[in-house]
Amino acid sequence: MRRLITLSMLALLIGLTGYQASASSERTGSVSVSQVGDQLGASAFPTGTWNSGIQVQNPTTSSATVQVKFYDSTGTLAYTTPAATVAAGGSQTYYLPDAAFASLPNGKYSGVVESDQAVVAVVNETNYTAKGLADSYNGISSGATSLNLPLVYRARNSTDSMIAVQNTDASTTANITMQFIGTPPSTVNSSRTDTIPPLASKTYDISSTAFDALGAPFLGSLTITSNTNIAAIAHSVKNSSDGELSVYRAFSTGATRFLAPLVYNQWTGATTTDALSGVQVQNLGSTADTIVMTYTTAPALGGASYTSSQTVAANASTTFFMPTFPGVPAGNYGSAVISSGSNQIVVVVNNVKSATGIASAYNAFADGSGSTRVVAPLVFNQYSPDWTTGIQVMNVGSALDTVTMVFRPTNSVPGSAASYTKSLQVGAGSNNTFYLPNFSDIPAGLYGTAEVTSTSQKIIAVINTTKYSANISTAYTGINQ
Repeated sequence: MRRLITLSMLALLIGLTGYQASASSERTGSVSVSQVGDQLGASAFPTGTWNSGIQVQNPTTSSATVQVKFYDSTGTLAYTTPAATVAAGGSQTYYLPDAAFASLPNGKYSGVVESDQAVVAVVNETNYTAKGLADSYNGISSGATSLNLPLVYRARNSTDSMIAVQNTDASTTANITMQFIGTPPSTVNSSRTDTIPPLASKTYDISSTAFDALGAPFLGSLTITSNTNIAAIAHSVKNSSDGELSVYRAFSTGATRFLAPLVYNQWTGATTTDALSGVQVQNLGSTADTIVMTYTTAPALGGASYTSSQTVAANASTTFFMPTFPGVPAGNYGSAVISSGSNQIVVVVNNVKSATGIASAYNAFADGSGSTRVVAPLVFNQYSPDWTTGIQVMNVGSALDTVTMVFRPTNSVPGSAASYTKSLQVGAGSNNTFYLPNFSDIPAGLYGTAEVTSTSQKIIAVINTTKYSANISTAYTGINQ
């Protein structure tokens, strides 16, 4: 049986190398990649060369046959990669600037990754020529007829959003409605409609004149509904001298409790130019609700807990900004639990270090998402020369457990091995980090996949990668199996 993963990919201008705007990591063995449409009106988004890479991992015990199909803005098939065999536990990289994609013209594309096994995928986006921008996101396992994006900007602190929406249906045009709700004190409530051809995608540049009804500055949430299944990715860029890019996936479902394994409060310093987080929560209910967030510092920093609450209007969103979180001292990091009184919510975590333009985002985990096995399609140890990964693991169980990471390099360097195994203790409700450079026996210059397992307790993980020489950072969530 062929299995699909849906990906939306974005190149900002025709003539630029494909830049991915959304991807899906379905556990069934096929992935789709969709093109995002042309920008509407004048743009505040950076130009330069946007590039994408798709990392496909086969977490099964059987070899997988994998292909990627790329579609143009009309939904017409533009290119199909040759079938590739990916060994059990192995991975395959599709980097669009490579010579292998010479017959695919520079531009914006959507696509589908197809496989006969339950593969997973992560998309990397970079723009080194504009401001030094990068982030990652998980492939999207399936579309839905209603999607929620808790964090959308328009000229807010020099930050603007671009939303890529993909029609995952192969035969039916998607009729979509985009409903924007401003975060109080904003009273904005604005909608827009559009159509997207089958298997195609469009990009909506919120900074353009097409969205003047939102005003400026705008900070709020977006709900997209459709007659067909769709997928969406939100990009946000800060147009500062260094620039910041963060990317996250639209939510197709909510929950009353979410978990965030990696949250910063002015880490490595005591000012808001150091690493910090904003936790954005959207209330999906038709009534106001009280949202409670409990932040717990990492065990190495004392494991202290702090709690704050906010009342959020129906369908609106709010931010728990860590530098203003009551009682939390500067200079720490940890994890968070976010819960509502009764309504469904969705949560995204935005991490930034504004002094250097480093930023990334990830989707928080709905309660119940944990498992005893998590896979990560792309991790680095001081590669080329300083792409470096930390895997932040949160134990969502009720007891202390031993957590083991197996790192399997895709490449090799002198003296490298086929795999490396490391173990850590993680307390109930707590977190710990596998930071690859801390393990002296893992040579620098390697990249590959990782598998994280626990003995008995359920875990979740965030994969955070930095390249400090370029002032960029990426984040995606580990994929529970």
